[in-house]
Amino acid sequence: MKCDIEEIKSKRSYAGPTGYFSGGFRAARKKLDEIEPIQKDPAKYDLLILAYPLSAGKMPPAVRAYTVQNKTKLKNVAVVSVSGSGDEKALDGFEEATGKAKAGF
Repeated sequence: MKCDIEEIKSKRSYAGPTGYFSGGFRAARKKLDEIEPIQKDPAKYDLLILAYPLSAGKMPPAVRAYTVQNKTKLKNVAVVSVSGSGDEKALDGFEEATGKAKAGF
């Protein structure tokens, strides 16, 4: 795809086994991470594609923080689960974080 790309980066480290479980624990409890500053303004895009793995079946804390912080700027969003579990779970997390209704597949 020819498009702008921005990585959502947590300021929290999830390295190693302890980090792996900590990430799942925080995701399951729908916690928000502090994230690195975003360079691209999501309001300038007609379509935003959010691709992320599910953590404990939930949206990762950094992605949840991004969506909560930018929910008024998001126009059209496509959500893609890259973890092989259900995309429906990924959509549930987005809908919950932003208050925007999800559309079908």
